Amino acid sequence: MAGHHYPKVMASVRTGIELLTAAAFGTTFASRGRKYNTGLQLDFHSCGVCVINAIYAKIHGAEIFTAATRDKLRLEYFTQAAEYLLTRQVCPLPVGYSPTCSSFHRTVTSS
Repeated sequence: MAGHHYPKVMASVRTGIELLTAAAFGTTFASRGRKYNTGLQLDFHSCGVCVINAIYAKIHGAEIFTAATRDKLRLEYFTQAAEYLLTRQVCPLPVGYSPTCSSFHRTVTSS
């Protein structure tokens, strides 16, 4: 992403967060600054795992993201998400892509 597009992208992200929180919680998102310790992302591709870790660490008191723990945390969070999807019979993906959807079974067995 080019640097000159960053403000527009972040404005879109903020608008999306405001709409989502208003719909889900009846209130709008308000940034109150940095309120707790977070890890330091040193690369350009670990922002998701760093953000997930900041939230997870605040809630569960888990270890803070570092470059050394990046891959371990990425695998841990992926495993947790996969277990959640597989054990709760949810189907967030298009029909035919999730092994927990009844339509997946029909797609595979009818081929």
